[in-house]
Amino acid sequence: MTNLYGTVLDFIKNGESIVLASVIRQSGSTPRGTGAKMIIRENGKVIGTIGGGVLEKKVQDKAADIYKTGESVIKDFTLTEADIAKLGMICGGNITVYLQYIHKEDNETEYFYEKISEAYKNNKQAWLVTVIKEGGKAYQQYCCTWDNINNADIDLGIDLKRYLTAQRMFLDKEDRQYYIEPLTKVSKAYIFGCGHVGLEIARALERLEFQITVIDDRKEFADLQRFSMADTVICEDMATDSLFKKLDIDENSYVIIVTRGHMYDGEVLAKALRTHAAYIGMIGSRGKRDQIYNRLMAQGYASFELEKVHSPIGISIKAETPAEIAISIAAELIQVRAEKNV
Repeated sequence: MTNLYGTVLDFIKNGESIVLASVIRQSGSTPRGTGAKMIIRENGKVIGTIGGGVLEKKVQDKAADIYKTGESVIKDFTLTEADIAKLGMICGGNITVYLQYIHKEDNETEYFYEKISEAYKNNKQAWLVTVIKEGGKAYQQYCCTWDNINNADIDLGIDLKRYLTAQRMFLDKEDRQYYIEPLTKVSKAYIFGCGHVGLEIARALERLEFQITVIDDRKEFADLQRFSMADTVICEDMATDSLFKKLDIDENSYVIIVTRGHMYDGEVLAKALRTHAAYIGMIGSRGKRDQIYNRLMAQGYASFELEKVHSPIGISIKAETPAEIAISIAAELIQVRAEKNV
């Protein structure tokens, strides 16, 4: 699981208590928005970020106190003019952070995070519901899916179905608060073409929480050792119906077409257009793109279908080398994914 929840589970299993800091509410100008998370270990080291700079230093200092008391806490932070200047912002803001103390011997929490891991592994729609009590000192958590929603409703005492949306939500009700966040389904990147550009794209996406599948029909390129960062490596004809039937390309999928030639690019694009991919990008110049588009329209594809293709692929940054091209493509995927999840 390529997210902090998996890291939390690893720490619990390895017998280490941690503090998990989550931004649950914010207003004004703050470095990161609701949902940002950071693990603070007892030795002061951090994993993840909620914005860096002076804010994180304040959170780390508070986490040090929590290791002494063993109690979780909700803490409001106001960024002063001096803080904002250090962060390079224009105006101030307020941010509420839940610092959750997770004990290494908490079997219930370990079980809960295994449920989250299972939801990610199975690419199942789920929500993390944190019920915060006693001013933050006590909490209960649920990994909610449509399968167990009725049981959670009874425990939580609210009509949870109303709040399970694509948006994060903070509810303040009487003596408890509810923080509800969707556990985003895994973003899957399908890279067609295992040449130099394909390799650099896989390297760039490895740190961006994409599940990576690479495909090429050349054994020397579609190689497990070469693509050690990929989740799946397929050596097969890239443009066959049989291949696309095996690939689980859905609304959380990003198709990246960087094969070794125009012919293959066009054939793969033709198949990709018949999927429900959130993103389809094809490498090449505008002239090459137009040739492929004209050929596809002659085969019956409509112009509106081709309008959703990102080609030339990537953000325009005058990229030339494979590594630069990969960065421009990764940036475009970040943008598309962020807009999709708004």
